[in-house]
Amino acid sequence: MKAQTHKAKTAPTESAKQDEAKQQDHAFLVLDGLRGVAAISVVVYHYMFYITDYGRHGLPNAFLAVDFFFVLSGFIIAYTYEKRLLAGHFVGQFMLRRLIRLYPLYWLGMTLPLLIVVAKIEYHNETLAQLLNSYPYGLLFLPTPHFLLSATGHTGRVTTEIFPANGVAWTLSLEIGVNFIYALICHRLTTPRLAILTFMGGLGVAIALWFYGHLNIGWNWSTYLGGWARVVFCRRFFVSALSSQRTAQTFPSNRHNIGNCYAG
Repeated sequence: MKAQTHKAKTAPTESAKQDEAKQQDHAFLVLDGLRGVAAISVVVYHYMFYITDYGRHGLPNAFLAVDFFFVLSGFIIAYTYEKRLLAGHFVGQFMLRRLIRLYPLYWLGMTLPLLIVVAKIEYHNETLAQLLNSYPYGLLFLPTPHFLLSATGHTGRVTTEIFPANGVAWTLSLEIGVNFIYALICHRLTTPRLAILTFMGGLGVAIALWFYGHLNIGWNWSTYLGGWARVVFCRRFFVSALSSQRTAQTFPSNRHNIGNCYAG
């Protein structure tokens, strides 16, 4: 009788865990689908510049999908690593894991354009000198100093990009920076402080929108500071971390598996 009673008591618990796991898988499957849609939107956005001008662009606001990536990645990384960061002595390991995950494809994206130019394959107006100037900085996730871009003597779109070899690398550059800041101050981010920082980040984005007139910012020197406002609001320790602390109580299991799928 005792065994039957014990079995009856544990059965609902196991069933509840199974239901919770199914809800969790469904929730993150939806995020995975949204990430796919956002990725396709960004690809189409950039490709459209090769076949039409901006005024006739089919997806003129698709660059905002980048902000969705910032929010999603920030949420997942906070969800995956926050407890270990709060425990301390994990900052170095955290950054090493981020670099191991990001750097191989990042290096390829920085190196391939240089090899294309060396092979004398046409690559818009970018020159070997421009890429050589920017390449060492790019490998370190650092934007190319403006005076080096100006020293090439070129004008137009290329000279304004802080990563001439791979224009979209600015997103990973800012991401690495915010990752590091988040890891350092995570243990100090109480909910009231997160709320304040969220407000400040939103205010920064509003000011950037007023100043630049748009939010396609961060990829060149003239909008670089606005890019920080953009990524800070969307990213790690503002909306992302705040949402993560709430959701972690709802989806406590499979934390590491989720991180492996999304943290990127």
